[in-house]
Amino acid sequence: MGSLDRWPTYDDSSLTGDLGVALVQTAAARDLRWAFRNKPTIDLGIDGELEVRGHDGTSTGRVLSIQIKCGSSYLRAENERGFRYRPKPQHLNYWLSYTSPVLLVLVDEVTEICYWQHVSAENLTIVDGVNVIDVPRDQRLDERSRWRLEKIAEGFQRIDLVRQLFRVWLVESTMFTYSWNNELQIPRDFHGMDLWMPSVPGRGVVAADVILGRPGFGTYEEAELDDMLVQMRRNRRLAGCDHALVGLVSGNLDALSRESLPSPPDKAELGLVIEYVPLLFREGGPYPSLVEVSQDGTLIDEHYDFLTLRRDVADDVARNEARRRASRLWGSL
Repeated sequence: MGSLDRWPTYDDSSLTGDLGVALVQTAAARDLRWAFRNKPTIDLGIDGELEVRGHDGTSTGRVLSIQIKCGSSYLRAENERGFRYRPKPQHLNYWLSYTSPVLLVLVDEVTEICYWQHVSAENLTIVDGVNVIDVPRDQRLDERSRWRLEKIAEGFQRIDLVRQLFRVWLVESTMFTYSWNNELQIPRDFHGMDLWMPSVPGRGVVAADVILGRPGFGTYEEAELDDMLVQMRRNRRLAGCDHALVGLVSGNLDALSRESLPSPPDKAELGLVIEYVPLLFREGGPYPSLVEVSQDGTLIDEHYDFLTLRRDVADDVARNEARRRASRLWGSL
């Protein structure tokens, strides 16, 4: 075969991929009446983005990032609700860390239906130790999904919200025995949070920070914990900090089981106590919240009415504190 007989090819997989993008773009324009922008240059796991458009044609910059999978092979793993997709771990970490919400879209090239699911910790299912995403049949890129997609697009990065909720939880979970420290500035933080000065006997100076598992606690989070430990030692030397509390947060309750959590260090420089606290991130209801998870997997969900405090509230606090301390993971540096 001579050189003049060689030709470039446009294989079936490329054709199917382009068809999927075209069908998503059509559904966005025809059914949602939103703008779709393709991102074909660098494929890291995001194929494009949807920009939310109001009924009056206005746009406020809210976007949804899209990963498209087209073809019958992605629709073979079915269950009673829809289709089951098994993402690669590196792609799942990428989507859950992305700066805008990510939708996984499965496209049926025969019926031209685009099924979607929001990639979030609460929408993951662990099957045989592997995270899978269930894509419901009733979630299609059409006008019936518009309000649900608008709500997803209205959110901001989860870690920003989690950090704020962690501060609130840290204070309220101990009935305001922690106070915000404004004087001690060196060292200022682990990853942006000031030191906390407790009045709880036996704890001394406490520094606190939080890690959001995506969706569990793997290599990425372990590296972040290692970095925290370096700063904790520095806090101990320079600021007399002798206790460190780290919130381990996930939106998936299975990821907060004892066998899924990292263990606190037990061999290092003596004198610094490490306390790991598993916390469930709940987005449902009128307000998002963090709720501590006990050792048996139940939620320690406490509510206090500070306007009508009872005489026995101190006893309640003591019992709850004992329960929490018994459920946490402890180690010593």
